[in-house]
Amino acid sequence: MMIGYNEIWGGSVGLWFGDARRAAGLTQRQLAERAAVSLGFVRDLEQGRFGHPRPELTERVANALGLDNQQRQAFADSRPAGSDPELALPGGTGSAAGTDPVGRRVARRRVDVLGPLAVGGEGAADLAGAPAALLGLLALHPNENVPRHSIIDALWGEKPPRSVIGIVHTYVSRLRSVLGSARDLDGEFLLRDGIGYRLILADGQLDLMLFRSLVQSARAARAAGNIEQACGDLEQALGLWRGEPLADIAVLQDHPAVIALAEERTAATIEYADAASSAGWHDRALPHLRVLARRDPLDEAIHARLVIALAGAGRQAEALRTYQQMQRRLDEELGMLPGAVLRAAHAKVLHQDIPVQAGSAGPEGTAQPWVPVFHLPAAPADFTGRTAECERVITATCPAGDQPGVPLVAISGLPGSGKTSLALYAAHKVRAQFPDGQLWVQLSGASACPREAGDVLGELLRALSVYESAIPDDYSERAVCYRSRLAGRRVLIVADDAATAAQVRPLIPGTAGCALLVTSRARLEGLDAAHLMPLEVMTPDDAVSLLTRIVGSHRVGVEPRAAGELVQACGMLPLAVRIAATKLAARPSWPLAAMVRRITGHNGRLRELETGDLSVRASIASSYTSLPDHPRRAFRLLARLGPADFAEWVIGALLDQPDVADVIDELVGRSLLTPLGADSTGEPRYRLHDLLREYATERLDEKSDSGQNDALGRLFDSWLQLAALAADRLPPEPTFPRPGGQPRPSIVPGETAQRLTADAFAWFATERANLRAAVKQACHTGRLDFAHRLASHQSAYLACIHSALRSRFTFQEHDLRTSSPVAGRRPSPSHRR
Repeated sequence: MMIGYNEIWGGSVGLWFGDARRAAGLTQRQLAERAAVSLGFVRDLEQGRFGHPRPELTERVANALGLDNQQRQAFADSRPAGSDPELALPGGTGSAAGTDPVGRRVARRRVDVLGPLAVGGEGAADLAGAPAALLGLLALHPNENVPRHSIIDALWGEKPPRSVIGIVHTYVSRLRSVLGSARDLDGEFLLRDGIGYRLILADGQLDLMLFRSLVQSARAARAAGNIEQACGDLEQALGLWRGEPLADIAVLQDHPAVIALAEERTAATIEYADAASSAGWHDRALPHLRVLARRDPLDEAIHARLVIALAGAGRQAEALRTYQQMQRRLDEELGMLPGAVLRAAHAKVLHQDIPVQAGSAGPEGTAQPWVPVFHLPAAPADFTGRTAECERVITATCPAGDQPGVPLVAISGLPGSGKTSLALYAAHKVRAQFPDGQLWVQLSGASACPREAGDVLGELLRALSVYESAIPDDYSERAVCYRSRLAGRRVLIVADDAATAAQVRPLIPGTAGCALLVTSRARLEGLDAAHLMPLEVMTPDDAVSLLTRIVGSHRVGVEPRAAGELVQACGMLPLAVRIAATKLAARPSWPLAAMVRRITGHNGRLRELETGDLSVRASIASSYTSLPDHPRRAFRLLARLGPADFAEWVIGALLDQPDVADVIDELVGRSLLTPLGADSTGEPRYRLHDLLREYATERLDEKSDSGQNDALGRLFDSWLQLAALAADRLPPEPTFPRPGGQPRPSIVPGETAQRLTADAFAWFATERANLRAAVKQACHTGRLDFAHRLASHQSAYLACIHSALRSRFTFQEHDLRTSSPVAGRRPSPSHRR
């Protein structure tokens, strides 16, 4: 049980303003409109949700109520001692004791039982165990005598301890000592009454009393035909509930008063559903009905209202499913058919006898009135470049003309590529197109524990001003509530760092006008109708511009060559460039060339590309550690290839697997491998970014993998197999005959090998850099025989190149002769030169 400070003043002020409003004959909505404040502010003020409301807003409310100086003085008197004097309304001077607008003394104690037991008071401490149970029992009977034998029965049942009377006295003394600093202004708050005890509380001091008072007010308003006020009062009453009554006091869970209190909640919910339904506001009571339907899955009255509310909110299919599920439960568990009330609700749905809700008219029963929310973090002040990419994002987010669907844009890219910066920059640029708000949510997809969709939806619903009590527990119901809240609005949701498409789907709004902008290291190919925008590294010019924005144009102007070398050493990765530039900005005496030397030195680039909480290594690590085993091993082994691009069969040779499509998809999907398109042989090509390759090398060096040499050997044998097969398709070269008599390796499957080398000249041209690197690496590792054989197999290709160049020179000489001013005359030697 938690005890807070703000509840003391909040409850008193809530009671004070509620009585003042009723005395003025105003509904909450009328008061909000007259005071130019939100309806949610008035509701929260009357429910004591504010510890210290803003003085200018309370002054507006006081002016709207037409309070005179004496009444303003009463407000000032209700403030706790030591509170901010600026919170007093004009005309109030404050005193030690005060009255409410109808002359009653105002107390400062607050006890809450509509959920876990909570107490607010100055100097109060935590209560637990039996003293807390005693307080909860007394609070269930406010201002009533609770006999001592009833206390003993409730706390100990049929086997009380021998000294039970003394123990009760001890508990009472404990309550008085802990809570005694907040006595009722007219005397003790806990009185002995004969052989029992009485807890003295006013409406504003006990949520149970406030709940009952609001329910009675709603019944009176409904009887007078004021459905709007009735719904508002019932929503406030149900909003006081924080869970099951006294949920943390186990000994009282079966107490008749607790059971009866739960029934009061059910009755109020049914009244709210009936009142809202009569006005056509079917969706207002839906969250409360769902909570009770889950709590009591066999309650026909609740389920009947739920069926009607669902159908009236336009969810006829869900309404029919709810009825069918209830019918099945009644049959299986009780062996009975649905009763008359539930059958009547079902019949109304079948006959379409429930008017479907046409708009958002009526009180905001589950949430405060719509107030535009702009939760985006600031865009980077030094955002540079990405002009074309930003234009694509803006165009996709705000398409021209009316579209029935919701624009969905997914920016993907390797770690540190600037996805979040681009999303924020574009989102701020289109703020005017989303006047109802811009929401920001972090999905933590690159972490070890991506956020659950239900938690994310709860955060978004709170950001959309949905009351905590109205947020469903079930994830799918939260998604429905989220879409309902956004319906008819123009809101942009920016979700950063998504893990999978499944994590994103529940966040897609249900109606046109809204848009969803997502960033992710994964490509999110499973999102239907999404604009997928893979983000590459920066261009050299953009990277130098970013460096200039951070370190200053003078330093870059003095060392333009070093600036170019620096961004190249950073691989044009925005995060790496930003880190290097930030370190230079903090060291104004350093030349840019010094930073280039440090980054390219023996310590390694990743060690230098760290500052504060920014780290290229850490950014890559979060993606690497989330990889499955085979893609993770492939990522490490690819470090052996060097900076050249490669085809899919290379990974197959490293892993000794004929089919590595899934491994490729995993690495590409997580932006750890960059696709480059098809080569001249029609094979897709890939490349590992320089900084990713350096990280892979670190992991390879620290990993005691006995299969590394075997993997490298298989790759060498694959080069030899394919080079020999391609050489067979070219004319032989007599000067350097190819080695014979040795068996050829067979690593690449035969059909694949034949396809790859069908155009031998194209294959040699495509793989020339890799073949040269393989010969060099073989020499370094002592595989001289392999190096000799692989080099010899390239002789026919090199001879073809030499022959082609010689023929080209001959044709050029012939053309030069025929173009001479005098046909047939040999050009002079100087002309030939």
